[in-house]
Order: sequence, then structure tokens, then C-alpha cells
Amino acid sequence: MRVVPLYGIGTSHVRPGEAGVGSGLLNTFNESGAALGIAVIGTILATSLHNELGSGTPAPEAMAVGVGTGFLALVICAALAACIALALHRLTRAADGRP
Repeated sequence: MRVVPLYGIGTSHVRPGEAGVGSGLLNTFNESGAALGIAVIGTILATSLHNELGSGTPAPEAMAVGVGTGFLALVICAALAACIALALHRLTRAADGRP
């Protein structure tokens, strides 16, 4: 559901002669971001789980804390990405002279 608008927005400022390069970069960043996101969030979840189990918390509660910490990290990353996207949107609009 999100892929079609994402690629439309991501390639909207690319010149037709550079469409292949723009699309390739967008695909590369999309795949790299997904892999890096899974690795980072998985590490945060595992570290939190390990710390909770090490302090004597029962496994189900430790897992709940680990998952909660992982989701908190996702929320922080999403908020940061939204701020960056908004800043880039404003910069590209200002450079193009469009409102």
C-alpha cells in the first residue's frame, strides 16, 4: 500500500534522463533501510530482553519489556524520519521556488 506513493514521491524531482539512477537509489535505500532497521531494532530488543532476564524478571514479562523497548525505538526512529522528511520537503520546495 505504501510502496506506490513512496516511489511516486521519491522520483518526482528526478529528471526523465536520470529516472533509472533515481529509481535505483530509491530501491537501494529502501532495502538497506529495512535491513538496517531490523538489525538495530532486533539488537535493542535482544539487549533489553537479556538485561531483564539477567535481573531475574520472568521470561514472559522480560519479553514484554523487550518488545516494548523495541517499539519505543521504532517510534523514535519514525519521528526522526518524519522530521527529516519535512525538512527535506521544505528545502526542495524552497530550491524549486514552488510553495
